[in-house]
Amino acid sequence: MTLYEDIQALYNRDSHLWDRNKPKSRSDFLIRPAMVDMMLHLNSKNILDLGCGEGYVTRLIANALPKSEIHGIDISDKMLSIAKRKEEKNQQGIIYHHGNMIDLSRFEDATFDTLSAALSTHYIPLKHEVNFYKEASRVLKQGGYFIIGAISLEALWNINTGSMKGYKENEGKLFKNKIERISGKKQEVWHIHKTTETLEKHMQEAGFTIIEKAKLGEPINPYNETSPIKGAPYVLYVLQKT
Repeated sequence: MTLYEDIQALYNRDSHLWDRNKPKSRSDFLIRPAMVDMMLHLNSKNILDLGCGEGYVTRLIANALPKSEIHGIDISDKMLSIAKRKEEKNQQGIIYHHGNMIDLSRFEDATFDTLSAALSTHYIPLKHEVNFYKEASRVLKQGGYFIIGAISLEALWNINTGSMKGYKENEGKLFKNKIERISGKKQEVWHIHKTTETLEKHMQEAGFTIIEKAKLGEPINPYNETSPIKGAPYVLYVLQKT
């Protein structure tokens, strides 16, 4: 199986664990609401949520911006089944698409004014990353925004290895981690290691300008106080197509 098939299988297997209507993990308290706040600030009208999963963030966006046109795309058919079921039960006008977010060929050029990706870009292999950002840029209108919620790569490496040794030398390595839920249960997530320098270089090579970069989850950040779960800080990126 390919990496993407493995990712699809992981989220198909665990789809029921992601089914939620309220915060269950640290990222639900920190990075996801910060992303929605940013979209509200930008007054986004046409939005595509990349790696939308079972639609948790997509629904938050729809609640915050009820007059906007909102799409979501995800590789897991079972996660999307949950999202579509919730949409049928409480119609918000969200349109869901089954597919790999690195392939946006179903969408025409300059379709959206805002893209979002909540903790999904870390599944993209290094060899596909520049093309992914170029494809994201293609479907964005000129001057449009790409809002990305990510985990601090330096902090994550330190958590996984206990030091910063090998941080630069092991780019491209797949890590299989577990995140903590409020219930105390652990849930499997993966990420492909890359350095912050490489990540931001790939964003810029694709034509994006990083107009904001904020770290969430440190003591000085107000979002930190909303989470009962401690862990590595997150990074909120706001990219603009220039």
